[in-house]
Amino acid sequence: KIILSLIGFIIYTFFIGVAKDAVRYHMITDVMSKKKISFLRSWREKRRFYLNIVWLKVKIFLIYFGLTLLFGIIIALFAVNSDGSYRIANLAMSITLMVLAIILIGIILMFRYAIMFLRDYDSKKTLAECFRLFKLHPRQFIIVFLLLALNGIFFAIILNMLSFIGLFGVPIIIIGSFIIEVWTSMYVFYSYKNIWRNK
Repeated sequence: KIILSLIGFIIYTFFIGVAKDAVRYHMITDVMSKKKISFLRSWREKRRFYLNIVWLKVKIFLIYFGLTLLFGIIIALFAVNSDGSYRIANLAMSITLMVLAIILIGIILMFRYAIMFLRDYDSKKTLAECFRLFKLHPRQFIIVFLLLALNGIFFAIILNMLSFIGLFGVPIIIIGSFIIEVWTSMYVFYSYKNIWRNK
């Protein structure tokens, strides 16, 4: 019963999260299109993107799962067929390459929601456009990723410092986290728009 309840909670959270993403990104698209923001309109429009987001998340999960499985097989083969220091070196190299590959996929897929909402693409075209655009502008992708990573570290330190305030810091942390999430999404959308214009 506990396992079934946990599975049910995960599925429920997943679909609620998809709805939240659909509304949020639609509102950001309205801001970028200089339209009046309307939560009710975005809530109605979410149905148009809902299944696309679900399929996109499923396909991205399969990409990461396939990548992890591939490296898992390679690591297992090295573990079986190597001895001593060679085994350790091969395992370290394989794990490093796997981490780098996962990070690279994350960079390539960074603009997935911006592409889907600004171009009105389905999940298949969104993924194809992510890889196509990365081939054309790898430098811009990496720069945006590094800036997001640095900002993420900075904000994480600030929020962690606020946690020492105690209960008084909780509302600030919640509001701050929300602002950071919105700012990050806006930055990604605007960065994609600039890259798209200069392609």
